[in-house]
Amino acid sequence: METLKVNDYVKIKENALLNEPLIGSYTDFHGKITEVSEYEGQSLFSVEFDAQSLLNLPNEFIIDAIASLEEYRVYNFFSTDLVKADRRDTDELYAKALEQTMAVEQSYWDNEEDDDEDFDDDDYDDEDEDEDFEDEDFDEDEEIDDEEAYQEDEDFSIEDLEEDFDDEDFDDEDFDDEDFDDEAFDDEAFDDEEDSEFR
Repeated sequence: METLKVNDYVKIKENALLNEPLIGSYTDFHGKITEVSEYEGQSLFSVEFDAQSLLNLPNEFIIDAIASLEEYRVYNFFSTDLVKADRRDTDELYAKALEQTMAVEQSYWDNEEDDDEDFDDDDYDDEDEDEDFEDEDFDEDEEIDDEEAYQEDEDFSIEDLEEDFDDEDFDDEDFDDEDFDDEAFDDEAFDDEEDSEFR
């Protein structure tokens, strides 16, 4: 079995990425080992994809990795997933492939910024609602003042009624006049007595 080390170029076996549904049907992945670590007693190799592999990564896979804050240019494999191979790209080809994948990444972040701006607009609308709520509170205060003024008017009306009541007491003098008319009635009664005596 070949010993793998950092800076070795390798080919990834076809079944090594079966657990990544977003990779698609492409299986010809190559890359360079950039780090070797231990995982559960086994050697774990970090492989940086070469130019052709980067260009064949679906955009969906790149975006999903970015959203999960994961690295999409480097993938970890066990030694059983790798076979030593010759390099098949150049620094220039790798730089161009990296530029293309970075464009996908930038597009994702631009969309995220647009979403954040829309969210800020929603917050501004909430502020408008708060202002409307404050206006409603002001209207309630005005209504309270109107009610107090109305109550004051009612108190004034009660005083008016009391004055009217005094006027009605004054009208009792008219009633005395009616009593005075009773005297006239007594005179009539007296006249009747005189007439009866005369008869």
